[in-house]
Amino acid sequence: GQRFLREAKAASRIGHPDIVDVTDFGQLADGTAYLVMEFVEGISLAKAIRARAPFASAQAVPIVERIASALDAAHKKGIVHRDLKPDNVFLLPSYAGQENIKIVDFGIAKVTSEGKKSSVNRLTEVGSVFGTPQYMAPEQAEGRPDIDARADVYALGTIFYQMMVGRVPHNSDNPVSTLAMQLLDPIVPPRTARPDADLSPALELVILRALAKKREQRTPSMSEFLEDIARATGAATEKRETLRGNGTSKKKTNSLVLGDTLTATPA
Repeated sequence: GQRFLREAKAASRIGHPDIVDVTDFGQLADGTAYLVMEFVEGISLAKAIRARAPFASAQAVPIVERIASALDAAHKKGIVHRDLKPDNVFLLPSYAGQENIKIVDFGIAKVTSEGKKSSVNRLTEVGSVFGTPQYMAPEQAEGRPDIDARADVYALGTIFYQMMVGRVPHNSDNPVSTLAMQLLDPIVPPRTARPDADLSPALELVILRALAKKREQRTPSMSEFLEDIARATGAATEKRETLRGNGTSKKKTNSLVLGDTLTATPA
C-alpha cells in the first residue's frame, strides 16, 4: 500500500502532460489503497524497441527529448523516478507526425520536499537497492541513499543507447552480476557496439556523458541533457540565429561541449 500511495502522490504532484495523470487516490475503510489515473492507449517503449531497434536518430531523438522534458519537470518538483526503463514509458498514437509519450510507475520514486534534503517516509536507507539493474546508475547499484536526478539521467542514457544499438550497455542473466557490471565495467561506445548505428559522433558523446560512471562527470540535469542534444543536432545553433535575427551570416558548426571537452563537426 505504501508504494501504491507513493506513486499516486508523486504523479499527481508533477502535473506534466507526458506523465500519467492521477486524479484521485486514497484508502478504503478496510485499508485497501486505490488510485484513479488516466487511461493510456499505446504500446510500451520496450515493445517498440523489440520491434524497431535500432532506431533512426530522427525517430529516437524526439522520444528521448519528450522523456527528458517530463522528468525535468519531475526533478524540479523534487521527485526522482529511480526506475526509468522502456517498460515504464508508453508511446501513444502520434498526432501531426509527432510521437507522444507517457511515463508511468512512480512507485519507488524518491520524493523530497522542494528545496529540502529530507525524503518522505525514509524508504531509502543505506544499502537498499531500488530499481531495475540494467538501467541503474552505479550509485544506485551501490545502495547509496543520496540518489538524485543524475540517476534518472543515467537511466535515460541507457534507454537512448538501447534504442540506437538494440541492447543495453550492461546485462547478465544474474541481476547481481549486472549490478557489478554497472559499477566496474566500462561502457562500450554505441558506434563501436553497432558500427551501422544511425548515430552522429556528437550524439554518441551525449549518450556517453549521460552514462558517466562517476556522477560528478555525468550530465548534471535533464535540462542540460536537452541542451546537449540540441547542440549535437544543430538545433541550438539554429534557434539562437533565429532569435538573434540580426542578419549576420556566420559559418555554422554543430558543436557539443562535454565538461572540458569540445568536439566540433562541420554542419
